[in-house]
Amino acid sequence: MKRRIRNFLLIVLILPMLFASGCNKAKNKPIEEEPVVEEKTTVEAFGYVRAENYKNVVIDIPGRIERIQVKEGQQVAKGDILVILDTRDFDAQIRKKEQELRILELEKQKVEKTIFEDLNKDPEIKKLMGDLQFAEDELGKAQKDFQAKEVLYKQGAISQQEYDGELRNTEGKRKAVEDARLAIEAMKNEKRLAKDQLLIQSEKIEVGKSELTALREKLKRQDFLGNQIVSEIEKGVVYEIGYSQGDILSPEKKLCSILDLNSLVVKAEVAEEFVKDVKLGAPAAIIPLADKSKEYEGKVVGIAGKAVQKGGETLVIVDIAIENNDGFLMPDFNVDVSIDIK
Repeated sequence: MKRRIRNFLLIVLILPMLFASGCNKAKNKPIEEEPVVEEKTTVEAFGYVRAENYKNVVIDIPGRIERIQVKEGQQVAKGDILVILDTRDFDAQIRKKEQELRILELEKQKVEKTIFEDLNKDPEIKKLMGDLQFAEDELGKAQKDFQAKEVLYKQGAISQQEYDGELRNTEGKRKAVEDARLAIEAMKNEKRLAKDQLLIQSEKIEVGKSELTALREKLKRQDFLGNQIVSEIEKGVVYEIGYSQGDILSPEKKLCSILDLNSLVVKAEVAEEFVKDVKLGAPAAIIPLADKSKEYEGKVVGIAGKAVQKGGETLVIVDIAIENNDGFLMPDFNVDVSIDIK
């Protein structure tokens, strides 16, 4: 009985010591704090895919559509043929303009040979001036003869008839001089007029050259290879084809338009009460309705400065760049969007 009591007392004494030891260890062990999980806040919105860039293909040369190589909605790459043209009318127009220019050049060269800056050095005028000099010499002689005959007439040495004949001869010589002078003046006027015509001819040639250059420049378009119109866009999709095979081309009518698939963005319709929380550069998740198993990364790159009304709601369009498009997203796809607003 005494031994049982002794053992019990020993147990009673040891338990407090063990308990105290355990308490000391518990006090010395640091308390681990659980990590604080921050809640991620997003704005949900409906959106659609749009191409920011596009190109309207317009052909401003005469001709007709020989063959259309693409269909509505077809994807094209840079250099792909869109249409093949029949450009024979345009080629004929260029040849006609070239021929007109050659004729103008030949006419100018012909006129240039008859034009001298100093008209007195012009061979034709020099010849007329020689004729004038001869006429003046002849008049001088005739006047001397007339003066001598006039003295004789007054002395009664010659008849009235002989006197009148000498007078007519002198007047004829005087008229020859006047005619020579008039011929020179007429020739000079003709040369001046020809010089003016030469300036006009030169202007016509310059205008013709400009027109020919403009025609040739139309063939130097980056999307014009021979008689083929090709795509200039690296990756695009064709829409709104405006011609059919055999149609005559018109500069007022576009051939087609091409959306630039490298410029796709998502237009997210954010309710007006949430747009204040959306910031430029905010990340976004894009899930296409066409395949909800896909998710694309995006980033807010624009917020419209004007709201729109749709279905009784006031919405603000937010532009979201697609950062990892794998080619699945296409223009006019509908998407669900989650924009981080943390």
